[in-house]
Amino acid sequence: MSFFSSIIIVGKVILALLPIPNIEVVTFLLIIYTLVFGFKRTLAISIVYSITEMLMWGFGVQLYIWILIVIITTLAKKVFKENFIIWSLYSGFFGLIFGFLCAIPKLLIDYSLFLSYFISGLPFDAIHMLGNYVIMLLIGEQVYFRLKKLTNFYGGM
Repeated sequence: MSFFSSIIIVGKVILALLPIPNIEVVTFLLIIYTLVFGFKRTLAISIVYSITEMLMWGFGVQLYIWILIVIITTLAKKVFKENFIIWSLYSGFFGLIFGFLCAIPKLLIDYSLFLSYFISGLPFDAIHMLGNYVIMLLIGEQVYFRLKKLTNFYGGM
């Protein structure tokens, strides 16, 4: 689990060096991991990743978002199966609503704070959506089948 969490961290750090904000592989990898490893293992991966991220960059609200992605992906995989056009749209959708999900805790403080945070982040959410969609569309199916094959070859997890 720690190995797969570290892949998420390394991917995020490397892509953070790009001049374009919000291009990341966290959502992509959590979706792929959920499809291959299932709910419990991916939940553990997301928690280890989140704790590591908080230790590196400080506390954030993303933990519940990563858990939400794992839960919804677990439910959706029975419907979407191995259709990576739909998984690409799904991944893009999470990129689009990421800022909204991050803004929800601000509702506890003030509605106007929530609204201003959400609205000011829309351009970044649009980039996030496009990045998530393109990454899943271009490499999602290949990464999924190869990770599934490796997992089966080595006796699963």
